[in-house]
Parts: sequence; structure tokens; C-alpha cells
Amino acid sequence: MSQHHRLRPAAIASAAAVAVLALGLGGTAHAAVPDAAASSAGRVGDDPDQPDNPLYDAPEGFSVASGREAISLSWGTLSAATAYEVYRAEAEGTEPDEVGPYALLATVSTGSFVDGDADPDVEYAYKVRARDNAGHVSPYTEPRRGTRDTVAPFAPRDLTRAREDERGVTLTWRSGDSDAVKYAVYRAESPGAHRTKIGTTTSLTFRDTKGEAGLTYVYEVRGIDAVGNESGASNAVTGTKSVTSATVPKAPTVGSATLAGKRLTLSRQQSPYVPVSSG
Repeated sequence: MSQHHRLRPAAIASAAAVAVLALGLGGTAHAAVPDAAASSAGRVGDDPDQPDNPLYDAPEGFSVASGREAISLSWGTLSAATAYEVYRAEAEGTEPDEVGPYALLATVSTGSFVDGDADPDVEYAYKVRARDNAGHVSPYTEPRRGTRDTVAPFAPRDLTRAREDERGVTLTWRSGDSDAVKYAVYRAESPGAHRTKIGTTTSLTFRDTKGEAGLTYVYEVRGIDAVGNESGASNAVTGTKSVTSATVPKAPTVGSATLAGKRLTLSRQQSPYVPVSSG
């Protein structure tokens, strides 16, 4: 075997550098300082397959929000980008890589996209990349997941009238072990009457202070999840705001007026629950 060794390119470069230093004026060695602009521009071309690519970073701030009617995506825009490609895959497990094959879903020019064609109650994974007019593409964002959620929470359980006094009717209930994030309280003047929503709360208790004193109401509660799906009704309970000496009667409602000769007849409606204090 030959005892001669070929110089590697790095060694040749090093030898050339030594020669340049040896030729410095006045016997002083001079080393060239890399141009700062060229160094910073070195990020253009980090990808060997796209040596002049200005899109060296993926779009930032990528987020996916589940919804009842659609799934909403958003991300930060890049100054060098002219369009963004949105890719979607069906999730097959809980780990980030447990997804089906990604397919191009849409190409948009802004930093947002709404997927209204997602199948209901199927979890999808999404990722986005930028592109420019020269055909360069950026890296993909990290995948994010979302669902077009149409499944309502379980109904609240064990609705109870906890207190009745002159301040109103206080209700309590249990969550029903569901994904409800808030609760809507409904009220009616009789079991068969139309229920009217009187308020919402994020806790498991609610006080109705607006009911008419002396009138017994029927109450029920429904759970609402993060995308607005509303559960069925809880069990119903009744409650009555107490009448006291300070309770003000409800004002009568004037109906029609009829003039017959010199007589004016007014019709009115008065609540049958005129509060009468026993004190």
C-alpha cells in the first residue's frame, strides 16, 4: 500500500490559510473577518434542497380551536410568504405521531383557516407550512388537534332547592360527570309552561332573585360544553320567593280602553299573586 496520503479538502483549506497569513504585509499575519451580512444571510439556504429559501422558519403561534360547526386554525404570517398550505390527517391515537396520512386541505393567503367540512365528532390533526412565489416552502408547524364537537354534555343531576327567602330561590346540583363548563338555569310558571333561560353560571349553585314574590316557579338546569352544546334538562324542582312586609306588589298591566257615551272603561291585568305579608 502506498505510503503517500491524499490531503483532505479541509487540510488543503487550512494550508491555504497558513499561506495567506504568511504573506501578510510587514511580516504581520492578517486573517479575513467574515462579512456580518453574509453570516446572517447564511440562514437563507439552511435547507440543502432549497439553497436560496427565505422561508427558513415555520409559521409561529399555530393554534387549533374546536367548535360545534367548524374547526378554526390560526398562525402568524411570514413576510416572505405569499401563501400557506393547510394539511389535515385523521387522528388514530393520543400520541402526536398516531395519525393517518396528511393530505393538503387548502391553500390560503392569510394567517387563518376554518375547516367547515370536518366530519362531526372526529378528531383531526393539522399542520401548516408557508410558501412563496418561487416555490420555496417552509418547515411544517408542530401538529395541533381539533374536533367538530356535536356531542352534548350529560345532564346535571340532583337539582335541589337549597333555600327560599325574601332574596329569592337558591338552587344547587351535581355536574353529572360531564364536560360542561357552565350551566344554564331555566324557569317556568307551571310544569307544562315554556321554560325561559334566566341566567348562566360556572358554579354548581344559582340564586334566582328576579322571580315574583309569592309565585311558585318550576326550575331546571342544563349543562353547556366549551363549544356551546347544551345538555338535556336536569330533574325539575319548584321554588318560591318569600313574601315579606317590604315586598312590593307587581304593577297591574293596562289592557284596552273603551269609551261608551260618557263612560270610559279600562281593562287591566293583575297578577293573582299579590303579596300579602303575614307580619
